[in-house]
Amino acid sequence: MKFLTSLSNTVKRTAYVAKAKVTAKSPEILMVVGAVTFVGTVVVACRQTLKCEDILDEHQRKLDDIANCLELASEEGSTVSYDEQTAKKDKATALVQTSLKFAKIYAPAVALGVISITSFGCSFHILKKRNLALGVAYSALDKAFRDYRDRVRAELGEETDQHFRYGYKKIKKAVVPGKDDDGNDISVKKDEIDTVPWEEGDGTLDNATFVFAPETSKYYFPDEIHNDVSIQAARNNMQIDFDMKGHLFLNDVLKALGMKEVPYGQLVGWKKGIGDPYVDFRTRKVYRKASADKNRNPLGLEWECIYEFDFNTCGIIWDKI
Repeated sequence: MKFLTSLSNTVKRTAYVAKAKVTAKSPEILMVVGAVTFVGTVVVACRQTLKCEDILDEHQRKLDDIANCLELASEEGSTVSYDEQTAKKDKATALVQTSLKFAKIYAPAVALGVISITSFGCSFHILKKRNLALGVAYSALDKAFRDYRDRVRAELGEETDQHFRYGYKKIKKAVVPGKDDDGNDISVKKDEIDTVPWEEGDGTLDNATFVFAPETSKYYFPDEIHNDVSIQAARNNMQIDFDMKGHLFLNDVLKALGMKEVPYGQLVGWKKGIGDPYVDFRTRKVYRKASADKNRNPLGLEWECIYEFDFNTCGIIWDKI
């Protein structure tokens, strides 16, 4: 008895797992079904079309027979009783019979076509509902996070908010790298800098909030002044695009900065009439230990400047354009 109960529970559990997996993959399954049945529709329709010639020939023979009967009935002294009214009824009957034959041979193709269209439509509907649900979830999380940061800023200040978000620490007495237009070293000593515990290539930046660094942007340059100008130019260009189009996606900004696009970057951005009327990168300079590689750090500097962005996006905009 225990064995049967255990077996029953195992079967039920397997069925529930299978159902959950099928439900999760239902858009992909429906897309495949739609594609296969679409091909089947074309193949079946082409094969059935080969039978149309025989049906049309038979229909033409019936029309010829009707015409011959009319001709015989109209001859003088003919005993055949056949008038125009009867001929019209016979033509209508022949047309209905031919139409039914066409419907019969094309019914499989039509059925496959209906299944194909229905599968594509259901797949789209499921994906649309899931995207809307994700959008709602993202909006809720984004609002909660923004409200949380606002409370931190209000009670503890901007510095504390940045400290907990990025994990930087303040270092006193440090040499900050720099070069002039001729390439001469113009590094300066600062009493205090903000540092982060990240090292190049350790994978931290893969999951960090947007950071402009050698491994994250193809436009990064070892010279801090050059990067300042480059970032400001990108911001100005994005502001021009925003004013011209009335909206701007986050991925557009990331591309302008030479950074990798993110999956939600085509949903989130700026929209006129929602949020701030301007594009702000809210850039913060932080420093980390410079690379020991002489090719990357020919001057042997201790600290490398990287940039953290806290974009002032207004949330999801793709459904508001």
